[in-house]
Amino acid sequence: MKAKPSVSHKELSLTQLEKILRDYESKYRMKSEEFYAKYNRGELGDDRDYIAWAGYFVMAVRSGLRDLVAA
Repeated sequence: MKAKPSVSHKELSLTQLEKILRDYESKYRMKSEEFYAKYNRGELGDDRDYIAWAGYFVMAVRSGLRDLVAA
């Protein structure tokens, strides 16, 4: 399996970022906002996917693409 290329936030378009979030949401059957709340409460562990997803979600919030909503 090929590793995902490392992409900085400056190289990632909002469209790409939204697709990445939708892919994680589909894979784990959970909205990013719900995931992030559970992740911050320590309910999900330290899986590599979760760490990456949390990072992408924070980028989306900071860019205004998503809102940080307590779940």
